[in-house]
Amino acid sequence: MKQVADAQKYEKIAIAEGEAEAIEKVFDAIHKGDPTNDLIAIKYLESLEKVANGKATKIFLPADLSATLGSIGAVAELFKDDDAKGSKKSTKK
Repeated sequence: MKQVADAQKYEKIAIAEGEAEAIEKVFDAIHKGDPTNDLIAIKYLESLEKVANGKATKIFLPADLSATLGSIGAVAELFKDDDAKGSKKSTKK
């Protein structure tokens, strides 16, 4: 019985260490790429879309939701600026 418990303990430790290593690799890759807040906000929205399309019953939002919403607002402003530039170009023809 102790051998089974030890094997299960080892399995859980190995899984946790593997997940920790994966998280560290993703974290390092993100920070080496030096992403802008706009890119992070866009990726955040894409992630929310994937969560909403799944069978998830719970969605966890970050504790600092005001900063996230500010980033989303900034992304919306970028799209508004692009739309305004596009409509100005089309009216100048």
